[in-house]
Amino acid sequence: MLSVGVAAIISDDAYRSQENTSLLVPALSYESQNWYFRGIELGLRPQWLREYNLTFTLNFNPSSYDPDENADPQLAQLDKRDNRFDAGLRYQRDALKGEISAEFTVNARDLETGYAARVSYGYPLSERPFAWQLTPNVGVSYLSDDLANSRYGISESEALRSGLPFYQPNATVSLDVGLNGYFRLNERWTLAGFYRIELLEDQVAQSPMLSEDTNQTILLFLTYTF
Repeated sequence: MLSVGVAAIISDDAYRSQENTSLLVPALSYESQNWYFRGIELGLRPQWLREYNLTFTLNFNPSSYDPDENADPQLAQLDKRDNRFDAGLRYQRDALKGEISAEFTVNARDLETGYAARVSYGYPLSERPFAWQLTPNVGVSYLSDDLANSRYGISESEALRSGLPFYQPNATVSLDVGLNGYFRLNERWTLAGFYRIELLEDQVAQSPMLSEDTNQTILLFLTYTF
C-alpha cells in the first residue's frame, strides 16, 4: 500500500534562546509484509524477526541545536548539535488492552554519541479503527552519559570560548506522555500525527544550555493512498 502527501514537523527543544525547529517536507508511506516506510521511519521486519515481535528501525529525529541561530552571545559560541538518524531494534506486543513497546537506538550519524532506550505503553481509544484512532501513551527513556552530554553538555573548550560553566551530565532518565492517531477523511485521504512532551530529569534541566525542563515534538501528516 502506497501513500504520498505532506508532513509538518515542529520540534520545541528546551534550549535557551533558540527558536522552534519547523520543517515542511514531502511525506511517503509504504507498507508491506517485510518492511515499511512511514513518513520519518523505516522499518525492516523479515519473517525471522516477526516471530519474536521485533523490528529493525531507522528514525529521523528533528531535535537539534544550531548556535548560528541562537540570540544569546554566549550560547552562540557552542558547538552545533545536528539532528539525528536513530537506528535500532524495537519490540512490540499487545498487552493490557493496549500495546507495549521497548526499543534500543544509536545515532547512525555518529555512533560515539552514545545510545538510548525507551519503554512505552499506548492505549487505543477507538472501536472503529478503520475510520479513526487516538492512542494516549506514556513512556520512560534512558540516555547514556555520552548521549546526554552530546545533547546538553558543555565541554571545556566550549566553556573557554563562551564563558559558560563546564557541564557534563551523567546518564539520565526522562518521562514522556503523548497522543498519536489518525482520521480517515475518505477512502483515499488520511490526516495523522502525534504529539509528545518529554519531562527532563533535574540534573539535565540544570544545564546552562537550557531554559526549560521539557522537550516537545509535533508531527502532522496529510496523505493520499493509491
